[in-house]
Amino acid sequence: MPVDSAAIANELGVQVLVTTLKEITLGGLLMQPGSDPKIVVNGRDGYLRQRLTCALELGHYLRRSAETNKYARVDLRDEPESPGEELQGVYAREFAACLLMPKKDIRILAQLEMDDLEMALQFLVPREAMQLRLKDLGMSAPDLEVA
Repeated sequence: MPVDSAAIANELGVQVLVTTLKEITLGGLLMQPGSDPKIVVNGRDGYLRQRLTCALELGHYLRRSAETNKYARVDLRDEPESPGEELQGVYAREFAACLLMPKKDIRILAQLEMDDLEMALQFLVPREAMQLRLKDLGMSAPDLEVA
């Protein structure tokens, strides 16, 4: 722990670029024939959010690269996904959660009686992401709040 999603992307031949984007933009993915795929994350965001965005875009890349070598997407804050993109989004979010916050490691930290904030710090993810992951695993965050 923690997993470096940018290093994994680089190992797969995907460039990870941190650049200043509009405040509403989290990041994006660009795949074009004859060019290395690129994940772009917003440099305005904090490091923890950038790690999460990179993992999310990596999930989109893995799902889409099996189907095509030409694809582009932009993830916006608080924007609902189009009906055709919902399934892709579910896959990418689940991928990012499993990559950055593995279930077996969460269970170990829970046995050590760490709360959601302590776990978020261990995994280097935003606290809200940690709380969602705990909820998805059936481990409500308030039950774990010890500190």
